[in-house]
Amino acid sequence: MKKITWKLTTCLMAALLLCMPILTGCDKPEDEPETTLDEVVAETTEEATEAMTEVTTEETTKPEDMIEASKGLAFVSNGDGTCFVSGIGECTDTDVVIPSVSPAGDRVVRIGHNAFQGNQEITSVIIPRGVTEIGHAFDFCLRLTSVTLPDGLLWIDAYAFNDCEALININIPDSVTTIGNDAFTDCRNLSVQNEGGVHYIDHWVVGCDPNVTTVTLRSDTVGIYYRSFADCSQLTSITIPDSVVSVGINAFTDCKKLIQVENGIHYVDRWVVDCDTTIKTAVLRSDTVGIGDLAINECANLESIIIPDSVKYIGQGGVIRCPKLTNIVIPAGVKKIESYSFTDCPALASITVQKGNSVYHSEGNCLIETESKTLLTGCKSSVIPTDDSVNRIGIAAFMGCEGLTSIDLPANVRCIAEGAFMRCGNLSSIILPDGIMCINDLTFFACTSLTSMTIPAGMTFIGSSAVAFCENLTDITYSGNKAQWEALNTKDSLQNEALTSATIHCTDGDITPEQ
Repeated sequence: MKKITWKLTTCLMAALLLCMPILTGCDKPEDEPETTLDEVVAETTEEATEAMTEVTTEETTKPEDMIEASKGLAFVSNGDGTCFVSGIGECTDTDVVIPSVSPAGDRVVRIGHNAFQGNQEITSVIIPRGVTEIGHAFDFCLRLTSVTLPDGLLWIDAYAFNDCEALININIPDSVTTIGNDAFTDCRNLSVQNEGGVHYIDHWVVGCDPNVTTVTLRSDTVGIYYRSFADCSQLTSITIPDSVVSVGINAFTDCKKLIQVENGIHYVDRWVVDCDTTIKTAVLRSDTVGIGDLAINECANLESIIIPDSVKYIGQGGVIRCPKLTNIVIPAGVKKIESYSFTDCPALASITVQKGNSVYHSEGNCLIETESKTLLTGCKSSVIPTDDSVNRIGIAAFMGCEGLTSIDLPANVRCIAEGAFMRCGNLSSIILPDGIMCINDLTFFACTSLTSMTIPAGMTFIGSSAVAFCENLTDITYSGNKAQWEALNTKDSLQNEALTSATIHCTDGDITPEQ
């Protein structure tokens, strides 16, 4: 099995093979005594143990509507009645209670990337119902001991709680279907349950004893976390129950006695976990249940893939970076497709979802999650429908789509997620509809042919590296005035030099680079 190191994984899932700056905590003043990482962890862990604090679900805590929410947190509106937490803002609480509704009246649905990253003050966080996604938001929060996760949470991103070394215990709600790589790496005080040599956190497998040879997972297992069995070289047999909806990156790396290879496809039980990178055609077994994270990755010669009706789950980047893949057909029985799937496939020109699928549909060569109205994946021939079936462009939806030269965003599109048009190297111009209020991190990263952009006056946030490496972006038409543009704090927007090197055409005159 080919090995994908954590560094490569980081690139694929966070900046996807392109460098992205990682924000760190504020520098310590020179006159402040130096505190070592071990001292902080020891201190906070001891305090947490004495107080019997633990990460728990809402059923074991005071109802959120009886707890006063923290004030001063920073939010960014998505423009559709929802928002995400973008940072600590002016909040000074160490026990942070995130409100379910922002001061502006938007429902809080996500904890954004880097929101609390490197914060050395917070000790507990309560996340309300309604939040479905947690980005890499709490990494390196050394004093964090308690986190309350809500029912309905779906996604815990890579590095979400990485290096939270004082974290003691966490209960993952049954609703969670995706946990990214390194989400809990170096949480050395986090307790797990060992059942027959398999390590669990609630319904997720997170590791195993290295000497296990035969494993039957619990019937209520929901997912297999990143590298869970990577050190189990003696493992010869495993039974994965139907309840499992996710198999993480490198979950079975080096399990040479376990992997079954058929026509270049690597299987563990009924899951695809890897493949030979030289295959030209991938015909999955008729009993295949799922495609794991990054399972079919970097297949330079892959021209077609046949997904059988038995497949229900396609993981993050389940099929990714296959430059010769031209079309994809999603069976009617597929229930879950994670972000990054079928992206970075520049030859992809046809996307079809078979009729009868209750979760997804296709229109204009776009893969659309019907209920959420999210365009998950596009291609060089995509035409986004204007019938109000799409109001959000998903994470990395068009990433690496070199054949895309232009795209019309309908007026009903309210949100463009992280990396949506990353590395669309031939995209020359983009007009953002009036309803869009934020450009998220990496949205147009390395769009090297981009020369012009139209930004609405309602824009309130431009994320880190949103237009980084867009060296040819010289003209930005902004429908607000100069004062409104300055209020966007674009000069402080990380890695977005194009915003200060371009000429900004405002309603009351131009802002030139010299200004």
